[in-house]
Amino acid sequence: MLDLVGLRLSSQQAVTFLDEHFRSRPALIRFSNDEFYQRRLKVMKERPGQEHCDSLQLERMAGERGGDGVNPLEVERVLDVLRAHVERYRDSPLKPSVGVLSPFRAQVEQIRQRIAASLSLQVVHEFRLLVATPYGFQGEERDLMIISFAIHGGASQAAAYLNRADMFNVAITRARERQLLLFSGDERQLPPQHLLRRYLERLGRSGPVAPPGGLDDFQRRVCRALQAHGVTTWAGYPLAGQLLDIFCQRGDKCLAIDLIGFPGEAEGFLQLERYLLLSRAGLETLPLSYALWTLQPEATLQALLQRL
Repeated sequence: MLDLVGLRLSSQQAVTFLDEHFRSRPALIRFSNDEFYQRRLKVMKERPGQEHCDSLQLERMAGERGGDGVNPLEVERVLDVLRAHVERYRDSPLKPSVGVLSPFRAQVEQIRQRIAASLSLQVVHEFRLLVATPYGFQGEERDLMIISFAIHGGASQAAAYLNRADMFNVAITRARERQLLLFSGDERQLPPQHLLRRYLERLGRSGPVAPPGGLDDFQRRVCRALQAHGVTTWAGYPLAGQLLDIFCQRGDKCLAIDLIGFPGEAEGFLQLERYLLLSRAGLETLPLSYALWTLQPEATLQALLQRL
């Protein structure tokens, strides 16, 4: 279909990249955005304080990949996690869907056999349980994803298969809310540029940070005034592909402030399309001119606090 559309285009100006990402939590898409999409995705659910949430978890195991391509310890752990998930949401009217993915067919078949023997068909349907390789998950997504890498430190040939960009990108981007990684190897035994090694090494790092550079006087004064009233502020915070002059939060309420007029990095103003973009991300954006802040600082501050 894309090829047919491409043949009809009179100009590449008609091409738009669908770059607003609402589907999953930020931690679940961050690696792929950096590695495969050149950071073109605008992650619309990004918020301060989510860097260390439990949406992406790594569970290290001592399993081994057998000659048949199966890692039995990881199979057992998959079953334990599924049973706990089913029990937790058994009486819930909305049952979070679940998927189990392994890059290797033998591991997938073994998990399927164990599920068939231990979980009823009704449970499988209620939780939309899908067990497959990355190719079976193309176009699919689940609330909870369990990934069994099914290798150990010595499985170098199997680890080489995990370095395929197309397969790896699909594998790690199927979760909407939570992803559990079962890993029996040691990523330090993989080559430095191996996708799996870099992915696992990224897990311990924090989320997005503002680029280096000091605050200008306008930013500093506004932040200091808001902080005195219990508002948490971030200057130069990256969200949805934008650098917000000031991102502030009090309780559950968030507000972006677009500083206008003071000479420096924050002097310019956002275009209307940027305001609409941030609105789609669920964030109110308020323009604040340097002249207004200088002439009526107290009234301006109270207006900001009312929005929070």
